[in-house]
Amino acid sequence: MVDLVVLLPPNGTSSIVLPSPLSAGQWYKINLGQTIPARVLYPASNLLAIGSSLLQNVYNLPAIDRSGILSDTFQFVRSGQVNISTALQYALVLQVESDPSVWFVAKTQLLAITRILAGAQHPSTASFSQYVGSLMTNQLAGTDNIIQKK
Repeated sequence: MVDLVVLLPPNGTSSIVLPSPLSAGQWYKINLGQTIPARVLYPASNLLAIGSSLLQNVYNLPAIDRSGILSDTFQFVRSGQVNISTALQYALVLQVESDPSVWFVAKTQLLAITRILAGAQHPSTASFSQYVGSLMTNQLAGTDNIIQKK
């Protein structure tokens, strides 16, 4: 069984137990359409399976759900409930992301982590900033063609 934690405001927690194990490549998304004001803490294996699926086809989930997963994941990093390496591995989906609303969430969350690391004078601040920059460089690389065509 997979124990999935859903945080409901104000300060409530609900736990959902899902059958497991999921077959390789299978994943699930809770709160489709982000209709409930709640955060969902996915097991790392499910989060990374979602990421793999989105790397193959970013449109396997709507932008609102892609934004929600990014937001939830990095909020849980900040609270110590998700390992940052898992979150950064998931964030590789940004390499294929083009929706501005998803990028707004990504930028906000990644900047928050950068500020935390810099404020703590953490030794990995420079490499984290470089990682974030590489994700953004990949995204911005496609804008040259748009600008030159106009």
